Amino acid sequence: MMAALKLLHLLCFVYWLGGDLGTFYAAGLVVRRDLSPEARVTAARIMAATDLAPRVAMPLTVASGFHLAVASGFLSLPLAAVVAAWTLCAAWLGMVLMLHHQPGLTMLVRIDFAWRVALVAGLLVVALMGFTQAWAQPAPWLALKLAAFAATVFCGLMIRVRVRPFGPAFAQLARGCADDTVNRDIAQSLGGARPWVVGIWALLLLAAFTGLHGIAL
Repeated sequence: MMAALKLLHLLCFVYWLGGDLGTFYAAGLVVRRDLSPEARVTAARIMAATDLAPRVAMPLTVASGFHLAVASGFLSLPLAAVVAAWTLCAAWLGMVLMLHHQPGLTMLVRIDFAWRVALVAGLLVVALMGFTQAWAQPAPWLALKLAAFAATVFCGLMIRVRVRPFGPAFAQLARGCADDTVNRDIAQSLGGARPWVVGIWALLLLAAFTGLHGIAL
């Protein structure tokens, strides 16, 4: 069981970071004005497909990491807490998959956004408790890893805010309309998201290093 959990947690990191890199590269093709609208639409579809990996990895990272922390004795919680975590993350994963296949579900989009805001706040509170109270004494690095993960979720929310103009502009592009306004909206929305994407990469590396280094101590 422990070996399977560790492998899953590691694969979440690999697919999250790898998927983000693929999405980042495809986004660079979408903004290229020298490409045909058809080529740019294809690149956008590749971007959306590769972005599914990080979206799936995020809830699985939470569930597998929480389970590992309890199973390893870093968190003293009952089995019911582990079951609750997996159940909650399974519901989150189902919401992610539904929105991937039906992105026009406005109410579900709002629920997903609100959930992530609540998750960021909750993880930061728990991390702060770990920094200041006794629960993190056996594993002080765990609080830092939680804070880093909360920050990655926050960066993801900022990416959503920055790319809001992309949807309408992409719809115009898909219809073959690639005028200056469309090109500007696409470039500005994806360009505005770029610093937050790089931030996610840095935070993922920090979380991975913190976990590996902390466990090795």
